[in-house]
Amino acid sequence: AQGELPVPLCVVQGAADAVVAPVNSAQLARQYLALNGHPALGEGEVTALPPPDEQLEAREGERRLTRSDWKMKGRLVVRHWLVDGLGHAWSGGDAALPFNDGAPPDATALLGAFVREVGS
Repeated sequence: AQGELPVPLCVVQGAADAVVAPVNSAQLARQYLALNGHPALGEGEVTALPPPDEQLEAREGERRLTRSDWKMKGRLVVRHWLVDGLGHAWSGGDAALPFNDGAPPDATALLGAFVREVGS
């Protein structure tokens, strides 16, 4: 229906990913914001994230995490996590499996928290 908010987007990107470069996640977030008319889209370089509505930096283990959020009508519509030191892998996974990195953060927990937040 007209005027409804978009389905929210959550991106977890490894800053050290040599397969899918971090610029791709920045452009994915930009494209999503553009398609949904978010006002931050026109700001900043096209190869970087636009200025977020909220940003948080934290540490889990040896890794620095940067969480960037964009909201529309008071509702979270895009969350972008940048995980320093993470390559092309799912963080917090079983390191014995391919494309899994056993070090924090637990990407599954990050995604679960996002779904709970946007669902409330």
